[in-house]
Amino acid sequence: MKKIILCLMFALIGLSANAQWETVYYPNTNFLLPWLNAVAFHDFNNGFAVGRDDDGHGYNSRILKTTDNGTHWDTVYSAADTLAFSDVTFTNDTTAFAVAHREYCCSDTGLIAKTSDFGLTWTITPSHVGLNSISFPSANIGYTVGNSGTILKTIDAGTTWNPLNSGISVGLQSIYFINDTIGFACGGDTIMKTTNGGISWVIQRIMSYMGANKIYFPADSVGY
Repeated sequence: MKKIILCLMFALIGLSANAQWETVYYPNTNFLLPWLNAVAFHDFNNGFAVGRDDDGHGYNSRILKTTDNGTHWDTVYSAADTLAFSDVTFTNDTTAFAVAHREYCCSDTGLIAKTSDFGLTWTITPSHVGLNSISFPSANIGYTVGNSGTILKTIDAGTTWNPLNSGISVGLQSIYFINDTIGFACGGDTIMKTTNGGISWVIQRIMSYMGANKIYFPADSVGY
């Protein structure tokens, strides 16, 4: 299963056959355009995009869905809240997870959303911290990270989430697991690695004036 993540602001864009970019989502609205933070495709046609928007009365957390390779997008989840979805990932054809954090205030508030029917319904699990990234190396085992060095792990496909000790207090922005036990997380001036499913982490520092916001491994031994 391939996962594609792009960070977007205001519009979703698609890559055409001649390597040019074209806008495929630009809603007709008199208010601020949606702020979309991540997109994930399970296959060529089916994907989600997540973020938040402003309908003129306040902020709304939002999840969009496409079934035609990004030609059309429909809202499949919306809630009047200052929570903004920050990441989304698939675990199989119909199951996906998204995580959110509170914008502008209250960094101790977030949520995990799960769908098992490709977005028709969503189960919401509140968290006591804003969450920024999520990774499922297999159908049952998943990890999510957020503010204050938070790392949560599930071994039952998201039914329960348990905290792991990261050993740091810096906000973690991204997490990526190569398999169920080997993974990486980053945030601020820190990059971390675990080889035992998050029980312990080896911490590396990068230049203090640099911020690590996203981590990805296209191969087991190569990461960016």
